[in-house]
Amino acid sequence: MKKKMYLIACVLSVFLIACSQIASASNQRNAEDQFISIADIHFDPLSGCKTSIRACPLLAKLRAADYQQWDAIFEQFGPKKVAKLTGDTNYPLLKSLLIKLQEINNSEHPQFGIIPGDFLAHDFRFRFLVYAKDFSSADYRAFVKKTLQYLTYKIRLALPDIDLYPAIGNNDSYTGDYSVIPNGSFLEDAANIWSQLILNKENRESFLHDFPEDGYYSITVPNNQFQRIIVLNTVLFSAKLSSSKMTAVANQELVWLQRQLILTANLKQRALLVFHIPVGIDMYSTWKGHFGTIVEYWQDSYSKLFQSEVKDFSAQISAILPAHIHIDSFRFVSLRKIDNVPIIFTPAVSPIFGNAPSFRVFSYNPTNFKIIGFTTYSLGQNNQWHKD
Repeated sequence: MKKKMYLIACVLSVFLIACSQIASASNQRNAEDQFISIADIHFDPLSGCKTSIRACPLLAKLRAADYQQWDAIFEQFGPKKVAKLTGDTNYPLLKSLLIKLQEINNSEHPQFGIIPGDFLAHDFRFRFLVYAKDFSSADYRAFVKKTLQYLTYKIRLALPDIDLYPAIGNNDSYTGDYSVIPNGSFLEDAANIWSQLILNKENRESFLHDFPEDGYYSITVPNNQFQRIIVLNTVLFSAKLSSSKMTAVANQELVWLQRQLILTANLKQRALLVFHIPVGIDMYSTWKGHFGTIVEYWQDSYSKLFQSEVKDFSAQISAILPAHIHIDSFRFVSLRKIDNVPIIFTPAVSPIFGNAPSFRVFSYNPTNFKIIGFTTYSLGQNNQWHKD
């Protein structure tokens, strides 16, 4: 009897030790979580077209087909090589990116993803006119819509089990670069398409309610009531958006931001601010002007109000995550801050400005939502993705 009790005690002891080790390993895994950031995709479905007096056959086939059939068309008629350093993202580059994202999703199990703007290629409307020989605005809108549907569909397939939160970029429009129409058809169509990226029912409904009005929204991260993501439409703040009609809309967004930050504080949450165009000095435009004038990304009044809000609520803001500049800002300049809130850029997938196609995987503390670090994945000359 004593021997039997001894054996039971030994088995129980081993079981308890095993459970303790499993719990310890689980706690260690949960010491940090990850999220993916993919920016400035600038997908160009027309990269296989060449200028001629006739419409591009590739474009004609894409326009006639359902977006779920586009892969087969690209495989047969599209470009075969990854986009060079002077072009936007073509089909081979997009395909390579999606394979890598799927691989990371399966190995790292990120909690969510962000896409801080510019889904569409540069000069998209001009390229459509050149290759389609079609000046109809309705036909152009239909092709843009189909392009967004295709991109959303492909990203959803690569990352099927996480919520992805998109932001609007300055190229994301039916009416041209740096063009925003509140309550317009693009925001409505984009909301319906991009809502497929958000799996959580409550957050999807919130997105569908708020985004179509002016292109911004806020959500609480599923399964963690203390984490908030506030997605802004900073195209409205851009110095290149000169329309006086947008002043009231931009000011309304800043008032909304203040309310969101107050809510974040009241709920004892921590927030990420996600958007496309950053606040600060536009180094490219400043250099282009031969240093004669300092050019800012945002209109000065909006920049001051935003920085004041960040200062007042710095305890609630974990990080500011913009895109737009394409380069890896962490390498280019020292990591900038506003009142101790880090500003961390996501480099571009599109290589059009000479950068290697890149994206990031951020690590964060799930308890306080603070950014711990990040890993940048870049596509090398051998067309293989690697960690920088």
